[in-house]
Amino acid sequence: MEGIARESGVGKPTIYRWWPTKGAIFREIYVLDGADFLGAKPADDLEKDLRRLVRGLCKLYTTTPHGKALAGMFAEAQLDPRTRPDFASGLQSLREKGLQGALKRAIERGELPKDHDLDLASDTLFGPILYRLMNEGRPLNRAFADAVVDGYLRGLTAWKKPAKA
Repeated sequence: MEGIARESGVGKPTIYRWWPTKGAIFREIYVLDGADFLGAKPADDLEKDLRRLVRGLCKLYTTTPHGKALAGMFAEAQLDPRTRPDFASGLQSLREKGLQGALKRAIERGELPKDHDLDLASDTLFGPILYRLMNEGRPLNRAFADAVVDGYLRGLTAWKKPAKA
């Protein structure tokens, strides 16, 4: 907060008036900047949409300060319970606009069943990205993004197969 106040030329009380926690600052920046990396135009099929979104998230976390900020906010949310609601709402907002938006469009087009679990699906797609982000050293690149999407889509194919008697 001190750094933000110093950079902006205002006092800490002004910063705290607008953003009472680090989570509130993170939420605002994350949601605004994150939308740019997810691509503006949705695709007309699930695979294209998911590749665009997962690649966009990997790019966001590797080419901007958002990767380190997200990792830091996870740690902060564990230490300061006041931070959790803002932090969680920022992640949820981007998740709803991005991954869950693509999944909802796929349901509307009939590519996914109406009862598809949007939370589990978006966790399945976002979880590996978050894991790599928190455990630096392994790449968050296009090949990784595509492997995550491929794994999710293979799981869908297995789910759609009828059980053998």
